[in-house]
Amino acid sequence: MEARNVTARHSLGMMIVGGLVWVFFIAYTNALAVFEVNHLVAEVSGMPLTLWVNYALNSRMNFHQPMSFKRFGVFCAVASVGWLGFFATSFVLVDLMGAPRQFSQFASIAMMTVANLLFQQVVTFRSSRADQIGYKAIADGIESEAYKG
Repeated sequence: MEARNVTARHSLGMMIVGGLVWVFFIAYTNALAVFEVNHLVAEVSGMPLTLWVNYALNSRMNFHQPMSFKRFGVFCAVASVGWLGFFATSFVLVDLMGAPRQFSQFASIAMMTVANLLFQQVVTFRSSRADQIGYKAIADGIESEAYKG
């Protein structure tokens, strides 16, 4: 398999999807803070849903690839590196340095965003030349049907 070219369009799309997912994640974890749930517990409990939504939206909308459990597994493996950094940053800032929870979330998110932009595009959303040709043929077919109208 050859690596898919990383484009500005893919990066922008990933940032938009990631931004929407992070808004949900921050709202969820801060809602749990009202009930005095530990910040790490809240963050870990929100992780599975945000992983799935992020993968599903990026697969279909940004990379136009079918979703598969194999690719989702790769996505989770790559994301786990970013999540470990997120939790480590959050732990250091909140528990060791006493920083406000909201500040640590933004600092942790910035770190994780960079990791995801660098690695998800190249590792998770790579495709074979046959996949690229197949999607181009589908897109061309849709366009030609639309112009027949």
